Amino acid sequence: MTEIVYSKSLHRSAEQGDAESQNLLAIFYALGEGVRLDKKEAVKWFRLAADQGLAEAQRNLGACYDLGDGVVQDKKEGLRWYRKAAEQGDDRAQYCLGGCYASGEGVLQDYEEAFFWCLASLISGYEDAQEALDVVSAKLSPKQCEQIQARVITWLYEHY
Repeated sequence: MTEIVYSKSLHRSAEQGDAESQNLLAIFYALGEGVRLDKKEAVKWFRLAADQGLAEAQRNLGACYDLGDGVVQDKKEGLRWYRKAAEQGDDRAQYCLGGCYASGEGVLQDYEEAFFWCLASLISGYEDAQEALDVVSAKLSPKQCEQIQARVITWLYEHY
């Protein structure tokens, strides 16, 4: 895997509106890699990329709001950005959205929705979702799980 490092050309590309460059620049600011650590600047660049529809940036912005990292913590706003990314197929955002429903953070607790999004995440390729799925499925009946599985398969088929 090639290591990605901060460069002035990355910054120029972000300034010119390239969403992937904006998201990457935001990550550098969030981590303080190659630039000064600046969480607010990270949020600015995540938002620019997220507003262009980049799912990874939407998930990252959701995490900023969810955790209060560079912005005032706002669980509902975090959930909104997770949902935007999840609906585009971002497996980690689907996992985060499932976690929000499981915990009731930013939304009413709903184990069926938690199961839906954790299963979607797992099927989409995020293996870490299995543990959360196991925990949530214990809160539901086998029939509920079976019905939700059918919903997830239909939803994934219709969206991808």
